This record gives sequence, C-alpha cells and structure tokens, in this order.
Amino acid sequence: MAYSQYISIQSRRSQPMATPEDRDWWGDASTSFGIGITVGSFWAVWKWAENIMVGSNQCFDIRWAEAVAVELALHVAINKEVLSSRHYLVQSDNTRVVSVLNKGRSRSHETNQVLKNIYTSLAKHNLRILAVYVPSCNNVTDALSRGDIKDFLQGFPKAQFKALVPLPAHLFNFLISL
Repeated sequence: MAYSQYISIQSRRSQPMATPEDRDWWGDASTSFGIGITVGSFWAVWKWAENIMVGSNQCFDIRWAEAVAVELALHVAINKEVLSSRHYLVQSDNTRVVSVLNKGRSRSHETNQVLKNIYTSLAKHNLRILAVYVPSCNNVTDALSRGDIKDFLQGFPKAQFKALVPLPAHLFNFLISL
C-alpha cells in the first residue's frame, strides 16, 4: 500500500467527515519569482534561490512549486498556531495540485516527496485538508508569488502579520525568505 493511501485511510477512519474550515489558506507559486502564502492573518513570501530553475522541462515544475506552497502554508499554520479545528480548506489556482492533494499522490517523484511531507505533518497534528480550485484572478496570493508585496497587502487587508518562521531544512537550498 502506498504511503499516501495509508495516511488517507487512517485520516478517514480517525476523523468524521466535516465541512472544512476556511482560514484564508491560500498559496501560489510562480516559476519566475517564488512562492507566496497566507493562512489566517499571517502571510509569507519566498523567492527561488539563484541556482533553482522551476518550470517546464525542469526537474522542479510548477506542480512541485504549488505543492511546496501548500507545505509552507501548513508549516506556518502549525508554527503560528493558527489552526483551531481539524479540517481545513486549501485554495489553489493549479488544478493539478488540487487533484494530487486530494488524491494523495502524483506522477512526479519530486511532487510526491512534497506530498509525503504534507501528509506526515497532517497526520502528526491530526489534521485534514480539502483542496479547492480558484481561478488565478481570484487567488489572493498571486501578487505575493510574483514578489509584489505592496499590491498583495493593499488587496488583502486580512493579512496583518508577516510570518517569521524558519524554512524546513529540506527547503533551505531552494528558497530565500523575504
């Protein structure tokens, strides 16, 4: 049995199906700049390290980057103790990432590594997520993923605090916190 299937089965057995709570959990990634997230009243932005190439025909594609955005938002939510229930809505403008998050697996080895990190953290903290698609024009973190902090803050006043949390060790060489 695949790891993601085990976590999914365990999560379904241990938690009743409930309506996911909307904590303004948004994430976005751009191939040219980096990642932006918001969860609760916290926001954060990272740019790609100089040697990291993200995009088509690269080892790390946009699906991987969008999954990393979810992982980082989860990391912030846990570190800032934003989560008060057990089931959360995650909003993304990437249909493939929404699909792999809800399925628990991807065809990409790199994306599966990120999913493993996400589902390990979810299991450790007894949490569940439901990913939903939103059009890019409605994704509040779109400006953040392009490095436009000012535009983001003007357009999303709920984000009041910059999340200052250390990157997970496995992402040190990929991202630079701004």
